[in-house]
Amino acid sequence: MLFSEKKLTMRSAAELIQCPLSKMKPYSLMLSPVYVFLKMNQKFVSIKEPLDFFTPQEIAKLARYESVFVPKSINSAVKFQSAGRLVKSLLNTRIEGLPPTSYEISNEVESVLLPLWGKDLRIEPFFMSIFADELCKKLPEEMMENGRDASIDLHDLGLLLSGASVFFGLQTGTFDYQKVSERREEVYLKTVSGTDWTRAGLASDQLVRDLFVLLQASRSIDLEVLKSHPSEWCRRISSRLKRFQEAKRLSKEKSPSMYGEEGFAI
Repeated sequence: MLFSEKKLTMRSAAELIQCPLSKMKPYSLMLSPVYVFLKMNQKFVSIKEPLDFFTPQEIAKLARYESVFVPKSINSAVKFQSAGRLVKSLLNTRIEGLPPTSYEISNEVESVLLPLWGKDLRIEPFFMSIFADELCKKLPEEMMENGRDASIDLHDLGLLLSGASVFFGLQTGTFDYQKVSERREEVYLKTVSGTDWTRAGLASDQLVRDLFVLLQASRSIDLEVLKSHPSEWCRRISSRLKRFQEAKRLSKEKSPSMYGEEGFAI
């Protein structure tokens, strides 16, 4: 994923968070650009793009640095990570050995997802991919390495599209944890394999096909985008968001963005 600052001077140190290299988990998606500090040049140099990941071998090669640095804007993505963990817990909850009803799960999941839209009712696919990475079972390691090595652009698109399909799938009533994880893996694999989603004809692919078109046209998905699209799932979600808006149940926080002054993307 393209980002604006490949190198940073010492003046940027106050805007960075220092993280022990030991905290970097192999195959977990990067929430932002990742930098190391070069003492000789007195500069921070990027070593990972957003949505990239470390392999165990890459972490081992960086051992001499001990720490890496990430921008403070990472906190917006951390909220989506936390939401992903919470929804994962909800989907795997059992009450006295029995699963909760779909209605109960829907209400609980909705209470977690609604604040993520922000007061502007807008959400970017990057954050949905971070959410999905924390919620779902991890993508197979070999699949991730092969996807990234074949095409970083298709790797990014696969993560963005599969993350969005998970996020909106939950809002259209898909609560089976195994199916949610399998669907994410399927969408990622098909995307990095070069699938043309505009030609996908299966009914089960409609959500992904629509998301592909929407994300090609816009950096984010908001209420107006959903209202303007003819698909039934868009109508259902936009109607629900409109009701929440009228009931003043929306978050009071600004919708997060990885663009602009507070972000890192270009």
